[in-house]
Amino acid sequence: MLKLHAAHAPKEEPARSNGHHPPRSAERTDEEIIGKARAEKNGKFDRLMRGDLSDYGGDHSDADDGFIHKVWSYTQDEDQVRRIHAASGLHRAEKSGKRPDYLRRSIERASKNVTWFYGWKEHARVALGKGNIHSAAPKGEVAAERKITFRTAREVAALTPAKTEWIARPWIAKGAITEIDGKIKAAGKTTLLSHIIRSVVSGSPFMGEDTTQTKVLLLTEQTPTSFRKVLERAGLTECDDLLVLFWHDVAGLEWPEVAALAADKAKEAGAELLVTDTLGQFAGIRGDGENNAGAAQEAMQPLQEAAARGLGVVLTRHERKGGGEVGESARGSSAFGGAVDVILSLRRGEGNVRPTVRAIESLSRFDETPDKLVVELTPSGYRSLGDATAFAEEEARQAILEVLPSASDNATTTGDLIDKLKEQNVKRTVAQSALAGLIQSGTVTRIGGGKKGDPYRHFLSAGRDGGFGGKQPHGAAVAKGTPNREDQIHSARTSTLYTAERKNEREELVL
Repeated sequence: MLKLHAAHAPKEEPARSNGHHPPRSAERTDEEIIGKARAEKNGKFDRLMRGDLSDYGGDHSDADDGFIHKVWSYTQDEDQVRRIHAASGLHRAEKSGKRPDYLRRSIERASKNVTWFYGWKEHARVALGKGNIHSAAPKGEVAAERKITFRTAREVAALTPAKTEWIARPWIAKGAITEIDGKIKAAGKTTLLSHIIRSVVSGSPFMGEDTTQTKVLLLTEQTPTSFRKVLERAGLTECDDLLVLFWHDVAGLEWPEVAALAADKAKEAGAELLVTDTLGQFAGIRGDGENNAGAAQEAMQPLQEAAARGLGVVLTRHERKGGGEVGESARGSSAFGGAVDVILSLRRGEGNVRPTVRAIESLSRFDETPDKLVVELTPSGYRSLGDATAFAEEEARQAILEVLPSASDNATTTGDLIDKLKEQNVKRTVAQSALAGLIQSGTVTRIGGGKKGDPYRHFLSAGRDGGFGGKQPHGAAVAKGTPNREDQIHSARTSTLYTAERKNEREELVL
């Protein structure tokens, strides 16, 4: 529609100036003009853009005039003013056809009456000789000046704590930014965040690590209805120390303004943790804009400023369809990751693991953050299952205990055992390592010569479920102190040994 009206809108003589000169700036697109005008707090332009005449008592002509005056503050290009009006709900095609000059008088009045012009951002001018930086003047204000301070390494060390001040060790630190990436509605980013928040507001440990008790300010893209479920699952419905800002309450406002207001509110309320879930939604980055390094840097700047004020900052981003290595899996430009201190990639466990299990891979500027950790959501919260290698071996051990027979007559060869475990996505090397550990501990008995015609065969050692009635075959390793099989809660992928109550508890957990 904008192109159509650009081609056919009549061109008239330029309107006369009122002596107030707008700032010189690069040409802006119609969409940029509309976006800036829509960001006005009173919402008046947005209502006019939608064709709402309520601010002008239903008088369409007065509304047209007010609209032109507003647009004139952002652009003094008459053709552009007409195009933007034509794209609004105020445009009357019938009147435009009969009176193609019907906006002329409004444009003339705007050129005489408007004295405030939006100050489009220009490149900052730095005068190192004077030690001052001149920032672009926002919204037509006079350019601000601030002193640039150069500090020695000693001064920097004196200004910062020698020991990292963790809010949720080893994931979130004061004055640092943590990014959590994961698949949309699958990884459980919001669920993990809500449980971290529960620990932080109560000052209780999170997965065995200390937290700093503080209030939290959370920006969420969810609606109140769906977000209540998040609060219920995390046990936060009675919490007064979690402040929530919904995206729909600030829709249309500029992201830097929203972020600054949130940081100010956090400081005012005594909240040391600021969370944005998700950054893409609040920063208004759409489509290919995520791949633009400049757009990424602009989106991150307000959060960097918040961290510089001492706040712990957390943001979430969606993972690309193809995934990838931690630090490269999130959608968009790598400039996002370059601006943060800790990147956490949250993913479901490999293979047919329980739906409550997640793997957290990380890149961090802090030595305390583990490279990879496997966690599980239980009815009492998240618990650590150890590093990825240890978890994989434990899962393999449990799977072996599931498939091995308890009698020597039915002992399983190594090859058959490996094949059965392969069906459960257990890798050969992991299976072999787990089997060796079980044999060494006496939990599994190995018989046979390990040669052609007499391969190694395996079965559960006596003492687990009755075994051989006290008799051991020749060459068998005796199990000592192994628990009764029916008393165990196995974490194997196809385990059938859960009690009904425990199984129901796990199935009720929703990520």
